[in-house]
Amino acid sequence: MFTHIEDASASIVIQNALFLGRKRLSDLAIPGVPTPIRKSPMSACTCGKRGGEHTCRNLHHPHERHSPAIADGEEDGFVKISVKAGTDKILGATVVARHAGEMINDISLAITRGIGLSALSSVTHPYPTQAQAIKMAADAHKRASVPWFRKWLSRQWLARW
Repeated sequence: MFTHIEDASASIVIQNALFLGRKRLSDLAIPGVPTPIRKSPMSACTCGKRGGEHTCRNLHHPHERHSPAIADGEEDGFVKISVKAGTDKILGATVVARHAGEMINDISLAITRGIGLSALSSVTHPYPTQAQAIKMAADAHKRASVPWFRKWLSRQWLARW
């Protein structure tokens, strides 16, 4: 069921043995949970408070608001992404959908390579695909990250027109 973990483990063993590497399996971001749920390193529900402050922020995008999912008759799923509070560093994600295995790949790549959620916002997915739900969650994070002054200034400028 988790052949991808065995493959990643074998790759690390070979690299370390042949090239005197120091890679560890614990450094990998390995998604995996049976279909239709896919989780990536830290599931969104494990975020909490530390010292009175939230350690992360959860972004939730239900499929009932996602037109490709509606067109496919699959409105019951969702994408939930956890980012480190005050940053766009992705800590983990949960995808519940029929196509979760294909959708989680963007998140796994971002976590593995240290790509922030804002960068995922710039990825163009073909329309209509359910993987766009990842981009839509990233877009929501990007909009929420705009400083209040810029939002106010934009509203003032647009009100003139």
